[in-house]
Amino acid sequence: MPADERLPTDFWPAYLNTTYLYLGNFMLFSMMLFFMEKNEENNLVVELEQEKKAIELVKLDLLKTNISPDFMMRSLSQLKRAATVPEPYTPESIITFSELLRYRLYRGKQQQTPLSEEIEALKTFINFINYDQLHNNLKADLQITGDPAGKDVAALALINVLEPFCKVIPDEAADLKLSIQILTATLLLTIRYDKTAGEALVADLKQYGQDYIDLYGSTVLFNFENCDDATCKIEMTLPLLLNDGH
Repeated sequence: MPADERLPTDFWPAYLNTTYLYLGNFMLFSMMLFFMEKNEENNLVVELEQEKKAIELVKLDLLKTNISPDFMMRSLSQLKRAATVPEPYTPESIITFSELLRYRLYRGKQQQTPLSEEIEALKTFINFINYDQLHNNLKADLQITGDPAGKDVAALALINVLEPFCKVIPDEAADLKLSIQILTATLLLTIRYDKTAGEALVADLKQYGQDYIDLYGSTVLFNFENCDDATCKIEMTLPLLLNDGH
């Protein structure tokens, strides 16, 4: 190469410096873009988790506050009949029903409720059923073992599982026996109904079990069975939380 066509002696250092500069800027821009995308991805994950929790809370609220219209109509018919033809239990029947509704409205806003209060509300519900058992063809009985003190349970879980049995009056007198066993961190509920459950009752009970499994995951176990002896049996396990005695 002729001497006058040779590159200046400072070309290559300048060229390399410029190349390194561009390369450095490219690497820096790439790293910034990567971290920005990663941060956006993390924010999206957080938002999705928040939306999932919000949806679960909405589902929980709907599950807790959704009172069956059939149950309401039957209950109001019972109260109307009691008011039309006064019975000795009429005042208590009205009081227990109002207490039950008040409890639902109050505790329906909360995720957990003291187990002792939930059991008292369940007893109130059972009393309401038994007041008019001759017309309703349904008698309920409750047996409890264990101490509920200092424990919380999912709000209205015990109330809601009893409601499907009160939507339709059985053709014949029926017995409903509930057994609750309270352990340290678990509640075991067994329900025995001395009739074969019809399609509507089966659908309601299975939906109830699936709803609570969806909300609380594997900590909830639910099993329903129409037995060979023309009865049905429900077994359910609910998690309990220790509270500070509120």
